[in-house]
Amino acid sequence: MKFIERVFTFFILIFIPLGHVFAASDFLANYDISYAVSPSGKTIVTENITLINKTSGTYPKQYAITLDSTDIKNTIAYDPKGIVPIEARSLEGKTMLLLTFNTKVVGIDKALPFSLRFETDSVARKFGSIWEISIPGVPKDESIGTYDVRLSVPDNFGENSYVSPSPVDGMHWTKATLSYGGVNASYGKKQSYSLSLLYHLVNSSTREKNMSITLPPDTAYQQMLISSLDPEAAKVERDRDGNWLAQYTVKANEKLDISAQILATVYPFPRESYGKDTIVSRDYLAERPFWEVSDPSIVSLGGTYKTPEQIYTYVSTFLSYDYTRVSLGIDRLGAVGALRSNAQALCNEFTDLFIAIARASGIPARRVVGYGYTTNPKIKPLSLIVDVLHTWPEYFDEKRSVWISVDPTWANTTGGIDYFRKLDFSHIAFAINGLSSSEPKAAGMYKNEKIQSKDVLVTLSSEKIESSESPSLVLSFHLPRQVISGTYARGTLELKNTSGVAVQIEGVKVESLSHLVSLSNSTTEIPPFGNIVLPITYPLPFFPTVTRDIFTAKAGSSMARAEVLYISATLVFTVLLSLLSIGGIIYIIFLMLRRKHV
Repeated sequence: MKFIERVFTFFILIFIPLGHVFAASDFLANYDISYAVSPSGKTIVTENITLINKTSGTYPKQYAITLDSTDIKNTIAYDPKGIVPIEARSLEGKTMLLLTFNTKVVGIDKALPFSLRFETDSVARKFGSIWEISIPGVPKDESIGTYDVRLSVPDNFGENSYVSPSPVDGMHWTKATLSYGGVNASYGKKQSYSLSLLYHLVNSSTREKNMSITLPPDTAYQQMLISSLDPEAAKVERDRDGNWLAQYTVKANEKLDISAQILATVYPFPRESYGKDTIVSRDYLAERPFWEVSDPSIVSLGGTYKTPEQIYTYVSTFLSYDYTRVSLGIDRLGAVGALRSNAQALCNEFTDLFIAIARASGIPARRVVGYGYTTNPKIKPLSLIVDVLHTWPEYFDEKRSVWISVDPTWANTTGGIDYFRKLDFSHIAFAINGLSSSEPKAAGMYKNEKIQSKDVLVTLSSEKIESSESPSLVLSFHLPRQVISGTYARGTLELKNTSGVAVQIEGVKVESLSHLVSLSNSTTEIPPFGNIVLPITYPLPFFPTVTRDIFTAKAGSSMARAEVLYISATLVFTVLLSLLSIGGIIYIIFLMLRRKHV
């Protein structure tokens, strides 16, 4: 959110010249600005400004400031002689305030102090359970001397989640800290959204086909609760990128419409409770369509920019967002195309260029397709025509074993807000592309070409994923009831998640009384309504020590039990031998009787 932007040079001075016309550079301006936010979000902005003459033949008569907002109220200004008249003009969504001073200060190094005060609702805005604050940075103007900004917020805003850039002390910033962008602060721990998603599967073939859709998955930055999935999926699997793929069977020459209602909880930093990701690095360094890692220009950039932050800074400043392309549905340019047309970039180009350079530099990277909740698309645009989705890149932090999301697109369009050290409460991942540069598809991309529909609806929600909605894991053995000694016993253990939230399993342990079986697997995730099957195979001795064995399995607080009978191979051999003997005797008797009749 960008709040008030000072147009041109932050201030425009009109002078009374003595012999010739002077410029604003004939004055030095020192600023001390305070933002006092009330519990309702209304902000009182007080600007204490001192204009210092740098020449002996001029003095400021007027001061003009253009604010990029029409939400400016109760303006008042003072100079040493009292209230200063203010003329306010509105033009194309902006407000210009023109102050005419009462005091004339002439002489080199002479100072004219004055103050401007106004109220606005545009500095602090509440989105769901989160308060966000945005304050403009320092314009690039050599006539600006000192520039101090102070912020005060009420206690009811709650805990500060992040503030960028870091203040020099308390909530105080100076010119040096604001030279590369304004203040962006957020209060609150997490944000909840209600997702209503539609998917359209069309099977135009003459045979029944297995098809899948991608449900928004859990990531380090978000947690999902699938309230309903209509119709239910035959199976839900987690792929190697962490996507949740719901499997359906679609009959020949038919279509299937699927509705998903989901509660999403979003965090600006990776959750400690999420655990660690494991990857095969080479999979996320490989060249893919749109990520031309071996192109000479990309190779050169990969050799120049060797850290994720360097790549992020380069991409967010080198490319320029092209708002004219948003509604045209122009094809994705790819990383090399972005370099060649750097003034025509959309979020895909920012993302693809970051990924290609990162991979060329040896940093595993991938693409996220999702939704960016925004109330101002001019500042935080959604670039993908398909249900106005957004894309951003991730790189793998090997020290923390976690994928880190960054957004060079919004860093560019917001004028420098930091989307490298933190994300925000607005990014919702729908699908992750890493092994492929375009698959799986995200919600909103499963369209019926004959019917135009809006398939993605995202709204703020006051609901939360409570402890009562904890995962429900059911364990079940699939083992033979009887096993002959001296053979191999084979079966499976199925772990099924019957809830709408993912299950994180730190370990599955399988044991038997005979100690013939001892199985433990590593941490894994089972998506909502998904399952995994673990194979169980073990050799049974020719002479087992027990005739009845009890198998137990435990994963978290869930347990399963099964009983298996061991049949002695000796007994089986004896029975078979006896049967053969009896059969032989019967056969001999049969032959003898037959000879008598002959």
